[in-house]
Amino acid sequence: YQEIARDHPGEFGALVNLGNLYSRTGRGAEAVEYYEAALRVKRDLPGALVNLAWLLATHPDPLVRNAQEALRLAREGARLVKGANPRVLETLAAAQAAKAEFDAAVENQKEAVALLRGQDAYYRLEEAQIRLGSYDKREPWIAPDDPATQGR
Repeated sequence: YQEIARDHPGEFGALVNLGNLYSRTGRGAEAVEYYEAALRVKRDLPGALVNLAWLLATHPDPLVRNAQEALRLAREGARLVKGANPRVLETLAAAQAAKAEFDAAVENQKEAVALLRGQDAYYRLEEAQIRLGSYDKREPWIAPDDPATQGR
């Protein structure tokens, strides 16, 4: 992907995939750079918007977090998705909690939990319920340092 991104800077798919890769391997700052680069090429990428919003809302490094930008991106991602999507709702809830908008975060997280109950996604449901508990306690969700244990 790095070769494609280097040789074809307008190839937003490679940039998004690099963002995904770096996000999953705990390299949030690099992931942010690639998601932002992809969104400079093409603004209406719901996956990149939502993934970047999640990182900016929940990353364990406070230097990576940016609650205001996370909320803006999550709202834009939700607008583009048009429909009930648990991942989008969870990201919106995380961004709202990061901005201390806990009532809205609880409502969106409850909707995500309800949607996950209807899916065969027990692990995701369990993680979503843990995040709901955090928002109920008026605490933002900060992802664990180990990307393998971040759920979602």
